[in-house]
Amino acid sequence: MLLKEITNDHKAKKRVELAIITFGGSVKIAHNFSVVEDYQFKPYEADGETPMGHAILEGLELLEERKKQYKSEGIAYYRPWLVLMTDGYPTDMEPKETDSLWQEVRKMIEQAENEKRAICWAFGVEGADMNALSALFANKRVFKLKGFPFKEIFLWLSSSIGRVIGSKPGEKVVIDVPPGIVVEV
Repeated sequence: MLLKEITNDHKAKKRVELAIITFGGSVKIAHNFSVVEDYQFKPYEADGETPMGHAILEGLELLEERKKQYKSEGIAYYRPWLVLMTDGYPTDMEPKETDSLWQEVRKMIEQAENEKRAICWAFGVEGADMNALSALFANKRVFKLKGFPFKEIFLWLSSSIGRVIGSKPGEKVVIDVPPGIVVEV
């Protein structure tokens, strides 16, 4: 659905890049960055443990590497988005002051946001530990999905990305709260 909506936008399909990191059991780059029009969709399923902390760190690192590549080639870019979708709770860390991985991940998300290196979103479906997500993503862009409204979320993502693509890098763009979901604060 997301890919279909983006590929329907002539400008977005040539500019929006997508990378997918799965973290069911282990952390894996399932798809490295490519423009959406070149992406071949594969279904993904929840499976096994949820090493969420390591997946987030991998995602942030992947974003930084991509930005370095753009900078070295003199290519202007929009602030990237890290979008986390989960149905579980982190199994590689706990929301405690004494958990070093938890503290590192939380700090990295906060720094990415504060230094305008990335915009971080977290979406939890049934079974997701919303308290942990809210504590981890201190920016309050944490959303609990009622049921599995992926169509609405993907339409919202596509619409939001379209707004960003229609702007200039560095310009402020207002992004509305996704419809049909509850904001967890």
